[in-house]
Amino acid sequence: MLSEPTAERKLHSDLLIERIRRCIADNHGWIGFDQFMQQALYAPALGYYSAGLPAFGRFGDFVTAPHLGDLLARCLAQQCAEVLAEIGPGDIIEFGAGSGRLAADMLPALEALGRLPERYCIVETSAALGARQRATIAARCASLGERVHWLERLPEEGFVGVALANEVLDAMPAIRFEVGADGQAQALGVACGADGFHWAKLVAPLPQLLQHRLAECDLPPGYRSEMGLRAEAWVRSVGEKLNRGVMLLLDYGFPRHEFYHPQRQQGTLMCHYRQMAHDDPFFHPGLQDISVHIDFTAIAHAAREAGMTLAGFASQGAFLLSLGVLDLAAGGDESNSHPHPHRAPNPSLAQQIGTLTLPHEMGELFKAIAFSRNYDRPLGGFSLQDRSGSLGSLP
Repeated sequence: MLSEPTAERKLHSDLLIERIRRCIADNHGWIGFDQFMQQALYAPALGYYSAGLPAFGRFGDFVTAPHLGDLLARCLAQQCAEVLAEIGPGDIIEFGAGSGRLAADMLPALEALGRLPERYCIVETSAALGARQRATIAARCASLGERVHWLERLPEEGFVGVALANEVLDAMPAIRFEVGADGQAQALGVACGADGFHWAKLVAPLPQLLQHRLAECDLPPGYRSEMGLRAEAWVRSVGEKLNRGVMLLLDYGFPRHEFYHPQRQQGTLMCHYRQMAHDDPFFHPGLQDISVHIDFTAIAHAAREAGMTLAGFASQGAFLLSLGVLDLAAGGDESNSHPHPHRAPNPSLAQQIGTLTLPHEMGELFKAIAFSRNYDRPLGGFSLQDRSGSLGSLP
C-alpha cells in the first residue's frame, strides 16, 4: 500500500493535476503518454524533477548508485582518466547530475589520478537541482569547485572529452503502446474522467517506421510496452556535438530481443514513491518518479545515425569489475584511491560492491554502453565483457 502524502504535498500534486487536465482538454480529451510523463516530471515548478522535492537518497523516493558511496564515481573516474590521457585536454560533461554526488566524488578521484578535466560541466535546466548540486560540491570538494561549470545546453561548437549520463535515459518521456488484434500497435495515451486519469487508446496505429521495429518481435495482441524516442533523439543530439571522445551511458534495460520479450506483457513502466516501486503513473503526479527501461538496440542505432562508433556494451557488474572495483575497495578507506595489499575491505565497501555488481542487485539489470568519435582505443571498462553482438546488426 502506498502511503498518502501530506496536505502540503497533495496540494502540490493537485496543482499539477489541474495543469495536466487542461492540457488534455485542449487536446480533444487525449494526450500521449509521453506528454503526460513530460508534465509529471518536468512541468515548470510543479514536475517531479523541477519542483525541488527531495527525490534522491535514503530520505527521497529512490536511491541511485552514487548515493550508495563513492565506488561508482571512482570507477568512472578510472574510465574517464583513460580517455582524457589519450585525447589530451578535454572536458567531462555530465547530464542529469541529480544531487551532484557523482560529480563531487569523481573530481577528487580524478585529481588523485592526475587527470582532472579542463572543465567538469553539468548540463542542468532545473534551478532547484542546480542549487542542490552547487551545495553538494561545495560541501564535498570545495577546492575543486572552480572547475565545475553549469550549462543549460551544449556549446554550439561542440566539445572534446567524455559525455556522461547515469540513470538519465530512463526518465525521458516515452511512447507507450498496445498491440491490437490485427497485430498493429496503437498508441496508449491518457484521458481524464470523474475518477481521475486513465489509459486510453488512439484509434490510429503507430507510424509504419515504428511498426517495422516491432515486426521482428512477433508480439501477441494485448501486449503493452514502450519506445523511448526522446532518449534516442537525445543520444543523436549529444553525439553530434561530440567532436572527439567518448559518450558513456549507464542505465537499466535490455537489448531489443529481451526488451520486447513475449513474457514481458506489460512493458517496463516503473514508478518510485518513498522507496517503493509500483506501476501506477497516475498516483499523485508530481510526487513520484516515472521511468521506463532502455532498449539499448535503439540507443545504439541512434548513436550510429549521429556518426558514432559503438565502443562497448556490458552489464554494470562486469563494467565495474573491469575497472578494478575490487582493487579500489581493497584500500578500505573510501578516500584512498591506492589499494593497500594487506588491508581488507570494510563492510560498507563490501555492501556497495554487492549492490553495484551482483546479478540480483544492480549488476545485471543495469548496463554500461559507450560510443566514440575520433577515438579508437579499447575502453578498459569492457575488457572483461563486451555484449555488443547482442544488440543486433547496426548500420
